[in-house]
Amino acid sequence: RAPAPQDLPPDKVMDKYKQLQRQALALTAHFEEELPSLRERFAAAYLPDTAAASLEGLHRALPSLLDAVVRLCDEEYDAWCAESTEARKRFRTPRVYALHGTALELAHELARHPAVPLADARLNGDAAEAQLHVLRERHAQLALSTGAANRALLRQVDEAV
Repeated sequence: RAPAPQDLPPDKVMDKYKQLQRQALALTAHFEEELPSLRERFAAAYLPDTAAASLEGLHRALPSLLDAVVRLCDEEYDAWCAESTEARKRFRTPRVYALHGTALELAHELARHPAVPLADARLNGDAAEAQLHVLRERHAQLALSTGAANRALLRQVDEAV
């Protein structure tokens, strides 16, 4: 049995989301290329032409996946902010930073796809662009914190040696 997403650590869940999005975009590209052929085959078999509607449905669904990614980042960021000690926060910083980087990467992949209505999407209840702006700001903040965490770790290693 495959583990449920809630049983996986956040980085593994993010990897699953990334894999799912890439597969969905590859499938979309494949069927977009095959659309004329599919229409001919549907017509020859006296079937309704549903391929275009199916592709449109997939395009509309892709922002929902990004919404799940944004919610995961929000949860991890909130937990990172709530860490009680600096040592624990430093330990968690690189992982939260990486999650935000992957989320931005996935958003950019979707934004490059002309048929995906990302501009009209709502992520975590807010307009997509506003949520992506928040992700960018947090990513920049986490980059600084990651650098500080790495320097603190190096100091600890130097002191131990």
